[in-house]
Amino acid sequence: MKIPKTKEEFLEEFYKSFDLYDKIGIQRVNQFIRILPKVSDALIIESFIEIFKNKERKEFELFEQRIIGEVLKDLNLKSNLDIDFILRETVFGWNKSAYEFPFWLKKNYGISALTKAIKDFESTTTCEIEKDKLNTFKYWLRIKD
Repeated sequence: MKIPKTKEEFLEEFYKSFDLYDKIGIQRVNQFIRILPKVSDALIIESFIEIFKNKERKEFELFEQRIIGEVLKDLNLKSNLDIDFILRETVFGWNKSAYEFPFWLKKNYGISALTKAIKDFESTTTCEIEKDKLNTFKYWLRIKD
């Protein structure tokens, strides 16, 4: 397994790890996770955003997103990306059972910035799916209306 240097390499290794799950179990996923400390936070987070946007992997969606949440938490990844951008790129594809993701956003950006971003997004989106998922964010994070 090679250490990814680009988003494309990252996604290739990530998806290969999950695609092999039926054959070799969690081993390849764990190997991938073990190399992540050698990858920049920015590349990991940028790649994770792409994974959230991928609608073609429904069979692995929750499993992949739960692992993403654990990686974000365990590696304490930091991001300078705009929180509004992250929310708009990920909320639609986010599986509501992957509860780790909202908590990472809270830890990285702070509850005030996250609350503002959620409310701003709520006021502009017309998509009921996004509104529902934003309500789930608020539930997990105990954000009051």
